[in-house]
Amino acid sequence: MRAMVVPRWGEVSALREVAEPEAGPGDAVMKVRSAGVGLTLLNMRSGRFGGSTPRIMGHELSGDIVAVGDGVTNVKTGDRCAVYFYLTCGHCRRCRGGRETLCEKFGGYVGVHCDGGFADLVRLPSGNFLPIPAGLDYEAAAIAADAVNTNWHCIARTGTDQSSRPGSADRGRRWRRHSRSANR
Repeated sequence: MRAMVVPRWGEVSALREVAEPEAGPGDAVMKVRSAGVGLTLLNMRSGRFGGSTPRIMGHELSGDIVAVGDGVTNVKTGDRCAVYFYLTCGHCRRCRGGRETLCEKFGGYVGVHCDGGFADLVRLPSGNFLPIPAGLDYEAAAIAADAVNTNWHCIARTGTDQSSRPGSADRGRRWRRHSRSANR
C-alpha cells in the first residue's frame, strides 16, 4: 500500500510502498478516507513525543473499517469511523473516569508510537475507532476527534454551562486551567 513514511524524526516524509496491515487480536483495520494536517504533526515529526522510526504519521483520521481481529466487538466491517489519538487501556480508573491522558497503561500516540493514517490503511486497537454519526462527513469527522474532543473534555470536566457563549473569558480561563492540569 502507499504510505507517507518519516525515515527519522526531524526528516521529511516520503511516499513509500509498505506492506498492508493485518488485524491482529483486538485490532481493526480502517481504509483511510480523510486525514487532517495540523501543528501537532510538526511537534511529532521533531521527535518531541518520543516513538521510533521509520513511522507513518497521521492521527486526524476517518474512514471505513475493512477488517477486524479476534475478540473485536465494538466495530465491524463497513463501519464509518474516526480515530482517537491516545493509545489507552480504556479500563483503568483514570480511563473510566474520563481522564484518558492519565491512563495507567498509557501507550503513547497514534502516528508516533504506532503507525498512523497517512496511508491507504491503518491498523489500531479497536477501541481507538469511534463511530461517525449519521450526517457527518469523513472530512469533518477526521478533525473532530482531535480538535473538538479537547474542548468537549474541558467543558465536561469543568461543569461549564454548554449554552454559554463560545469564547467567553470565564470559560476560556477554565478551559486553559483544565488543559494544564489534565496534561500533568
